[in-house]
Amino acid sequence: GWWSSTPSHFDRMMVRMEEIFDDKHGAAVIFAPDSSSANDNFTTANAAANDTKEWSLPLARAATNPSLLSTSCPTVTLAQHNWYETNQPRKENVHLGVVAAVSDPEGRILLTRRAEHMRSFPSAWVMPGGGLDDGESISTALVREVAEETGVVVDAKSIVPFCLWESCYPTCGVKCIEADTGITAHYLVVFCLAQTLERDLASVRKQVRLDETETDRAVWLSAEDFVQTL
Repeated sequence: GWWSSTPSHFDRMMVRMEEIFDDKHGAAVIFAPDSSSANDNFTTANAAANDTKEWSLPLARAATNPSLLSTSCPTVTLAQHNWYETNQPRKENVHLGVVAAVSDPEGRILLTRRAEHMRSFPSAWVMPGGGLDDGESISTALVREVAEETGVVVDAKSIVPFCLWESCYPTCGVKCIEADTGITAHYLVVFCLAQTLERDLASVRKQVRLDETETDRAVWLSAEDFVQTL
């Protein structure tokens, strides 16, 4: 599983994850704050109430679900080729990231475009978010990242995780072997629903200030248009 008593990146991120399986629901991940963390500040007044909850989120793997498989899974491919028995060890940590479908007072969802100079996914339209800093909770990191990238302030108490996505780079296992690099970046990304803190539409629009080093466009889409872009 992803959780153990041994200090890890996830310990520092104040998150506990445990994979479970039962015949009725299939595979899932228990996702919750880590109350044994040395940085146990998720119980402070600055933390959102949701940071002390526990969620069970559905888990699907491309390796066991062919309909999800677009490229060869890097972790599976490297294991099949015994890569780590003859090459450098795998990355020490799987980093944790968070993104959100942030909705305004009229239910429109914020979508941003990554700057064209970005190394990964340049000019791609994405939901705002990013990686957690040491000691941050999911809610704290998401509020910070959305504000940094777009200027929009998210209501921390509205944040609810709804799925997990594992991201590796290179995205194709064969390319990891051909480049003789293995996996160079490995993230577990938590997808969340969230609302703007400001409930006046005009005020929300005035908040938008893009960080052009990361984001060069932003648009508010209706739920229907948002789904069509996926």
